Amino acid sequence: MFGPDTPLTFDATTGKLGDATPFEVAAATLGEAIAAYEAAFSAKLTPCGDEHLRELSEDLRIQARDWFVYHGRNGRGGGFVAVAVNRAGKRLVPGHDMSFPLQEDDTIDIGALGC
Repeated sequence: MFGPDTPLTFDATTGKLGDATPFEVAAATLGEAIAAYEAAFSAKLTPCGDEHLRELSEDLRIQARDWFVYHGRNGRGGGFVAVAVNRAGKRLVPGHDMSFPLQEDDTIDIGALGC
């Protein structure tokens, strides 16, 4: 599972940041995985609701129905994110379906949006 608070690796020999280290979680559903991520990183994902949609252009409102608002540690963050499940080479976007079943080899991305 990757997200805004997932730590990046650091190569001391080159002085460069590397890939993010995934947060490993055993979960049967997307909701269980997100709850574990929230607990581990003192974060909160809130489904994007009407109060958030008012801030967006008409074009983005349709896409935003699947988004979340991410609040990180110590209130840091507050930006829009999308949650995607990567499964067998496909990127699935379950939206706010917290009962979405996960499979053993799934990876989850909580990705910041650039809007």
